[in-house]
Amino acid sequence: MTDTVPTSDTQHQFVLAGVMQQLEATLSDRLDATGLPLDGLFVDAAEREAVCVALIEAAEGIDADRRAQAHYLSKFMTAATVGLFDAAMVYLWDAVIVELRRRVEAQGLSTFVDRVTFNDRQRQQLKAPNGLARLKDRDLVHGCALAGLISGDSERRLLQIENERARAASGPAGASRIGSQQLASWVQICVAEVLDGDGPPLVSDFGAWTAMVRAAGPDQAELADVVGLLRNLPQAQADDLAVVLLALHSEPDESATTKVNVARLFPLLWPRLGFRRREELRERCQCFLGELGEGARSAFVGSLLMEFLAAGPGAEENTEPLYIELIDHLREPEAELLAAAVADPAVSQRLRQSRGQDQYRRLLAMIEVKLSLGPARDLVEILRIYPGEMADAPNDPRVRELLDQLPRR
Repeated sequence: MTDTVPTSDTQHQFVLAGVMQQLEATLSDRLDATGLPLDGLFVDAAEREAVCVALIEAAEGIDADRRAQAHYLSKFMTAATVGLFDAAMVYLWDAVIVELRRRVEAQGLSTFVDRVTFNDRQRQQLKAPNGLARLKDRDLVHGCALAGLISGDSERRLLQIENERARAASGPAGASRIGSQQLASWVQICVAEVLDGDGPPLVSDFGAWTAMVRAAGPDQAELADVVGLLRNLPQAQADDLAVVLLALHSEPDESATTKVNVARLFPLLWPRLGFRRREELRERCQCFLGELGEGARSAFVGSLLMEFLAAGPGAEENTEPLYIELIDHLREPEAELLAAAVADPAVSQRLRQSRGQDQYRRLLAMIEVKLSLGPARDLVEILRIYPGEMADAPNDPRVRELLDQLPRR
């Protein structure tokens, strides 16, 4: 149980106000006597008091043992009490970076590098001695989000702090541009998002996700619980989970069944991702598709197709544009399977519905350009102009002959 710090707003305000006035008077006299500048040095006492109260409130949520080791908060409060907001922020931000580096080292630097899309220069830098310390703060925060060490929301908030901190630092020397509201908000965010524990619950829960994906057998029914949870994921958790699943699939010793399950789940996860994460995963998707084994590729295509057939006008969620985006990543092997899927019994049921048939015709137009001359391309050309119900097309002798020449799901 978390021990709380005994608080009394009135008591805090009275004590802090007295300490601040005494410090300011003493330091002003000493600096003035030495001939050193005083302009812009001291932030207004009321602003300092507001920051210190915010710090005390933030400290209440920290476990007593962890709080006893939080030297950065002691330094922060000392600097804020004196009125050196820029120095207080340095102490706070340094503590955030140290904690993020600790998480990377606990995960394993090689695992971190494998999970994050770094450029060649950054990869070489990280492999050098003390390379993690030379990684830019922004790149470290972003990498930790991709590696599942912080949430997507935490990444956004921390990068916003870093941007505002940099703007404040660019001001004239001796004129701090960090306001009390900014600093009070920053300390609460940094403590809540990074400094009060080993990681937010949603990140640690990914171990449970991994266990469920590994435990499910090849039968789709065994993934039903996972699918149900996945469809209700908030964007931030989906962004993180996508990285975890891709990393799980790339593990060389992972079982074929686990890889099939990842491939089946990924299309369901795609529309829950934010725009930024989808852009970041563009290159990773190509690698992912290239690594798919026969069973995993079939599972991926089947899952994507069933979701796309259910999308379109009248659907509960407007996911169609996002699936079109994912279809754009596909290569010829996946396109061939999509064309041949017209003979799949489960797909046939969807094709007897007007929406499913319309969606499949649209899909054929999108994948045709991915196919070279051959039976798959010929099949698509026939299906696009097929006059009857698409579900009956496999009974056509021309269609059946081409299907016999293609790989099936």
